[in-house]
Amino acid sequence: MFIGFPIDLSINSRVDDDLLYLGLSIGFRVDDNQCYLDLSIDLQVENDKCYLDLSISVQVDNDLIVLDLSIDLQILHSLFTSDEGLHPPICSSFDRFVKVGLNLI
Repeated sequence: MFIGFPIDLSINSRVDDDLLYLGLSIGFRVDDNQCYLDLSIDLQVENDKCYLDLSISVQVDNDLIVLDLSIDLQILHSLFTSDEGLHPPICSSFDRFVKVGLNLI
C-alpha cells in the first residue's frame, strides 16, 4: 500500500568554455513502513580538474535504518597553482584521490 507520494528533484547546470558542471538530485519516497531518501551532488570544474561526488542514501524499514554515504573527491591539478610562481613549491603540484564509503546498518 502506498502512503505518501514520491518527490524527485533534479537540477543540472553547465557552463561551457572552461566547463563548470553542477548537478543535484533528491529523491524521497514513502511506502507502507518504508521510507527512502536519496541525495546526490555532482560538481565538476574542467580546466583545474576538480571533481566532487556526494551520494547519501537513507532507508528506514520498521526498526531497521540503513545509511549509505559515499564521497568521491578527485583533484588532478591544484586550484591554487599559478604560472607566475606566487605560491610555494609544495602547492605547485597536487595529486590526490579520496574515496570514503560508509555503510551503517
